[in-house]
Amino acid sequence: MDKKSILELGVGTGVLGERVKSLVPSTEIDGLDISSEMLKRSKEKAVYNHLYLGSADEHLYTEQYAFVYSAFMFHSVKGQDILLSKIAECLVNGGMFILVDLIPNMKILANNADFNAHSIKYEHGAPAMYKTCAEMVDLIESSPFELVELKKLGISKDYNHYLFALRKGK
Repeated sequence: MDKKSILELGVGTGVLGERVKSLVPSTEIDGLDISSEMLKRSKEKAVYNHLYLGSADEHLYTEQYAFVYSAFMFHSVKGQDILLSKIAECLVNGGMFILVDLIPNMKILANNADFNAHSIKYEHGAPAMYKTCAEMVDLIESSPFELVELKKLGISKDYNHYLFALRKGK
């Protein structure tokens, strides 16, 4: 793995980057987040080589990575199809994108939940662009990625947690 090999999208407080660095201490991790407050907190963890402020779908990716991951932020991206294309462009051939995200369960969908209220409270006002699992699969199938694994990890309140493992190049 190259020294600059991992990119984390939506670093938050840096807790996931800290865990990744403990598992792969020789690698450098770059990170991006839409919140300057979260970047400030993640910087305190001292695990990131570079931290970038901005929206993942609008960021200009200039580096190449072997691995990109994101946890619980994809639903907050307006241009999800654009983001998938941008991630594919910054990945080396065969590179992996591991996406863990929230999928609303049928109960909350049937009740026409106010996802924007959740977004304002928990997502720093980022847009609420939730999809069903089937819609996520459709989005991935129309992207430059191959779906390698789809796994339900658990549930919290009204949201299912799903892992989508994607490989660049179909």
